[in-house]
Amino acid sequence: MAKSIQQPIERKLPVENKQEIVRAEINHILGANPFIETERDEDLHRWLDKQRKLKLCGLVLEDKGSNLSQSCYDYFDSLVRQKDNLLSIPVKVLYVRTSQPGGANDIHIDILNALKRPLNAGQLRDLRRRVRGTLKSYQVQLLIVDDAHLLKRKAMIELVKIYEDLNISVVMAGAYDLNNRLSNSKGYEHISNMFLAVHNYRTLTRDEVASVVAAWEEEVLELWDEKPNLANNEEIIEYLYSCSRGLSKPLYKYLHQIAIAQLELAPSSEEEIDIYDIIGIQRAVILNSDK
Repeated sequence: MAKSIQQPIERKLPVENKQEIVRAEINHILGANPFIETERDEDLHRWLDKQRKLKLCGLVLEDKGSNLSQSCYDYFDSLVRQKDNLLSIPVKVLYVRTSQPGGANDIHIDILNALKRPLNAGQLRDLRRRVRGTLKSYQVQLLIVDDAHLLKRKAMIELVKIYEDLNISVVMAGAYDLNNRLSNSKGYEHISNMFLAVHNYRTLTRDEVASVVAAWEEEVLELWDEKPNLANNEEIIEYLYSCSRGLSKPLYKYLHQIAIAQLELAPSSEEEIDIYDIIGIQRAVILNSDK
């Protein structure tokens, strides 16, 4: 299971010794956050298009760590022009990230922040008026609320009211816990009945893991004179798929570990790195389908 990876070329940085170059490259790897689209993202974006055009509400559910947030943001970014930190009207889609504690006031403040019209205080009545007026004037057709499993019941009721008052599609995206709350908790019946459409943002297949690994190397290790080519090693791909179970975020963490381990070897070293040793003992990934 050992795989030798060639040392990357030096970045053009104002540094004078190898240690600083390696440290800079490690920071680059850890800070990289590429969005690598696969078939599951195309499926999600088609589903979101349908909800938007037919003015329907719904849920998008994921096993946390699947990178649903990036896919939702990418859909928003593909349809909305942004310039100088401002949104160009019409804003067909608005992407909103939920902040805690996730109450009624919080969701309105989150929406205004997403619209680049921040208002961080005020009575709920005033926040409602400002949000509705801005959504209408910006011609928003679809509101995507991410991390919706963090929302409290009163915040969800506010989203239902936005849909009913403005006829704007609302999609709540989050962990499977969101569906469990709507289906099983008392007092959520009306909310649940407004969000009947469901899209499951699935985990990566084994073949998709291989394509993501290859794309990650090309984008993140762009200045290495010879890429690791992990995607061409079936044994490594099987191991990465087994460890991550198709979750994007754990997969990226493993790729960080592998690349950094090779960086820390001496440039002239012929020592091979052992993937098992680098990744070490891991707790098993738990998916919703396991419950």
